[in-house]
Amino acid sequence: MDGHASGSRDIWAEIRETTVRWRAAGEPEVYRLDFESDGEQRVSAGRGQGALTWRLPTPHTVTEEATQ
Repeated sequence: MDGHASGSRDIWAEIRETTVRWRAAGEPEVYRLDFESDGEQRVSAGRGQGALTWRLPTPHTVTEEATQ
């Protein structure tokens, strides 16, 4: 599949990298969501060295979204 990327992000490069990481993690079918008391949120999948994990951005409140 050929394509052209433009803009501030190369979304196709990000998708390719995510696919490589997903395969290295054993192609997990299940993801885990962790919610900490300090508000931090993480997603993880897979196990061992190939495990995927990332922090989610801080969610906006309804009033913040309404003013943006």
